[in-house]
Amino acid sequence: MNELLGDYSPVHYAGATYYQLPQLPPSKLRISLTRGVQTGDREVGVFKGHGLDVAQPYGWASTLLLELPDPIPKHTIIKELAQGALPEEISRRPKVRAQIGDHDARQGILPQLVRAGLDHRQLEAAFCRAFHIHNPVDLHRVVRAGIHQPPPPGR
Repeated sequence: MNELLGDYSPVHYAGATYYQLPQLPPSKLRISLTRGVQTGDREVGVFKGHGLDVAQPYGWASTLLLELPDPIPKHTIIKELAQGALPEEISRRPKVRAQIGDHDARQGILPQLVRAGLDHRQLEAAFCRAFHIHNPVDLHRVVRAGIHQPPPPGR
């Protein structure tokens, strides 16, 4: 749903900005993010790369959501989709990114990694060691022709 609405907000933590989206018109941003779900290394893409089909809860409405005029607040869309089945406080509550954990960025994986001094290079190296990937460049070659294709084991 976040991709379909393009409503991610950047997170400012420990003097740095994380999860900054490109400065695109909202309609183009939504289309790019939605395509990323289909091809990316998480969500649908990684499962498809292993021959598994995934149905996302909002997938049935993706065409309609991508055609929405800009801007429409998420709570308005959720309220309409739920057709009165959700309490008002649920549809209006502010979203908290899973990587952050709370509104103050005290919990979640991002604060833990930053406090531990771990950056993307260290995480990539740990991932390569854990999965016996000998060439770290393979980590950046997982999407080919718009399809998630993980490197073969032991490469």
